[in-house]
Amino acid sequence: MKSLFCLKNVCLLVILTLWTGATLWGQSTVPTTYDDYLTAINAPAAWEMGYTGAGVTVGIVDDSMETSHSFFNDSNGNSRVISELNKNYTNYSGSGWDDDNPNPYYDNYSVGGYYYYGDTHGTSVAGCVAAYDTTTNTYGPAYGASLAGIRIDLTCGSQRFIDLANAWLTGTGSIDIKNNSYGASTGYMTSNSNILASYLNVSMDVATKAGTIFAFAAGNERDDTYANGKDCNKKVYGAYHNTLTVAATGVLTGGTYDYEKIASFSCYGASVFISAPGDGIQTSDRSDTSTGKVPDGASTIDVGFQGYTSGTVDYSFDGTSAATPIVSGVMALAVEAIEKTNPYGVTADTRLMKHLLVQTAKKIDTSATGDEIEWTTNAAGNMFSPSYGFGLIDAGALVSAAETTFGVTEQTILTADWTISSWSSTEINPATLENIRSTDSDAIYYVYDSTYTPESSGSSATTCLLDASLSMGNSEIADENNYVINASTFDVKNVTVDNTSLTGESLYNKGSVQVTLTEDDFIVDNIDVTQTLEEVAMTVAIYATSLEDLRLTLVSAEGTESILAYEDPDGDSQSGLIAWTYTTNAFWGENPVGTWTLSIQSVSDQLIKLFTDSFASTFYMGALRNEPAAPEPGSWILFICFGSWLLVRIRRKTEPLID
Repeated sequence: MKSLFCLKNVCLLVILTLWTGATLWGQSTVPTTYDDYLTAINAPAAWEMGYTGAGVTVGIVDDSMETSHSFFNDSNGNSRVISELNKNYTNYSGSGWDDDNPNPYYDNYSVGGYYYYGDTHGTSVAGCVAAYDTTTNTYGPAYGASLAGIRIDLTCGSQRFIDLANAWLTGTGSIDIKNNSYGASTGYMTSNSNILASYLNVSMDVATKAGTIFAFAAGNERDDTYANGKDCNKKVYGAYHNTLTVAATGVLTGGTYDYEKIASFSCYGASVFISAPGDGIQTSDRSDTSTGKVPDGASTIDVGFQGYTSGTVDYSFDGTSAATPIVSGVMALAVEAIEKTNPYGVTADTRLMKHLLVQTAKKIDTSATGDEIEWTTNAAGNMFSPSYGFGLIDAGALVSAAETTFGVTEQTILTADWTISSWSSTEINPATLENIRSTDSDAIYYVYDSTYTPESSGSSATTCLLDASLSMGNSEIADENNYVINASTFDVKNVTVDNTSLTGESLYNKGSVQVTLTEDDFIVDNIDVTQTLEEVAMTVAIYATSLEDLRLTLVSAEGTESILAYEDPDGDSQSGLIAWTYTTNAFWGENPVGTWTLSIQSVSDQLIKLFTDSFASTFYMGALRNEPAAPEPGSWILFICFGSWLLVRIRRKTEPLID
């Protein structure tokens, strides 16, 4: 049967190659003059292979996108913006905005003669995906892709979380990639006004299950002395396992950008997945003059007066806001390759894209030192850097891998609740939590010099989120309207924490806990479900008087270390309770079986409080297939017969004619 299966695949490969050749080769001429960053990511190699992103749709979740911008037209002048997928989730009363228009003007508000601050970003972001202009030689890597504008407002309080949840669900099943060039500037969103952020992951899970790929900016706080958001693994969007978190490269040296060096502003962390150029990027700039409004002190409306610069081009767009859509554009090329040329019935999704990026990313700046940037080779042979992720994206290598990939195995997930039988420290005597646990599951444990003393919840309360659930309607994706998020769907469980007795000596430096996973943990219904690791998510519930002084390090069963949270003593002061889930990509490809260790260190003498069942980890597992998936029953005869007929026809055409 295996030989017949191979014959079927060969036949299908011949069919698809013959069919797609004319289609791909018949597209517009490959650009010959373009911005330097496109060379750095090897985009021309993908273009020469016939890929432009045609047939792929990228959603721009941002402040505004100028849908009528000429750079979003094709070579015949037809718009590549899909109007029915456009959406505006910021429709304030009285504004007169169209719900389906992602390119509004705030008619009732102006600052210095320029309309609503913030309506410039999305247009430049969209150009980093798919700009196409032969006059100014402005191109995105996927200059043939379609676009959808999804407008959100990131400044309108807790409502923005509901808007975001709906934005992430918009176009589910139609939009292939959603680009998100924004994020929290600070770490640990712990206040009540931000509790709704915890539910965004649910809407992302629904869309991801349907095949949407999410790219997120890592953030621009690396060189901000007082920001505590330098580590993107402390950010509500950057720490989630279903996203691709993107870092930025680009250092200006002698008038040119070195895109194989990390940008000075780009955040780092164990959740970074991939990097791309993010400084000095040539892209589209807001250009329309359709409001009929004249800027203060001006007599006419200049083209692009609302943009970053005058005119239609921004010649120096920067930030992880630029790097992220460049990654989205390159992934659009890979999606096109999978959908049009891959002969194995493979479907593009987040997991497959991540595996292909691990396999093809270019390793750069490998001699860099410092634990926030230096490369580590894990036990599976995969190199990872907290600044670069798996490396600089390589468009040519990615689409080549996409053409012939067999897809990914089914994902298996193991959630392990850590049994904390001991807590060890160089500063205090070991003790067991098991001996002092209260019947109150929400009780907290203060850490003193040599003993652990349980305390009940007190009257002085700080409200925090430890557990939550969300009803999303139907479990199957049939109609995106089933998944509209409303405030009434939230069911938050709160606990109160006594902060009145913060006395005594603190746990100081190098406490650690362990969990051991055996082969039995991976046996379900007598089936061994062990696979190699993808991401690992680690949830920690902890109180600290100086959260910014903590460093959390996870050591895998095979001995690889990954810093889940970096200390930042110069950052803004934060104290309180966190129930945070960190994600690390550093163990990709490793075997999960064995003893895992989490250590918590502090650079200051401070109080740390632990909770009953403070730690839990989720192991996501899977791998690239090394052979095609089994075909659907009943497909054998059709493929064999059709393949045989095709081969006969090909042979007859190549035989010499005889008079």
